[in-house]
Amino acid sequence: MFALNTEGTNFGALKFFTAPKDGARPQGSLLLASDGGFYGITAGGGSGGAGTIFALFPNPRSWLKPPALQTDKTLQLQAVATADTPFRLQFTPTLIKPLWQDLITNISTTLGALEFTNTPMSTADGYYLLASP
Repeated sequence: MFALNTEGTNFGALKFFTAPKDGARPQGSLLLASDGGFYGITAGGGSGGAGTIFALFPNPRSWLKPPALQTDKTLQLQAVATADTPFRLQFTPTLIKPLWQDLITNISTTLGALEFTNTPMSTADGYYLLASP
């Protein structure tokens, strides 16, 4: 998928479909949903080889999976995010008066996977946020 301005300038790639994981052979039109995302389908690739559903958003997005406290007291967080985009992992112990602290920055893979291993923590309690610079 690509983007360009209406007068033909600023041409650039938005998404490469590199089967098998993230799909191959996009089909049909994109659907602009109420959340601002463009949704579409592919005819091939995906976990079963029968295609995927994908979404593209005009601004970077991310979804954190539940954290896992490891036996060595490090906290491992995984996320799905906009591909090839830097994200900062932030933490706050409370949402009453949140003071977000930057913990680490990582760049998502071409498939949008992110993984963070936090410094040793006594508990996973608290709130985490992925912010794009």
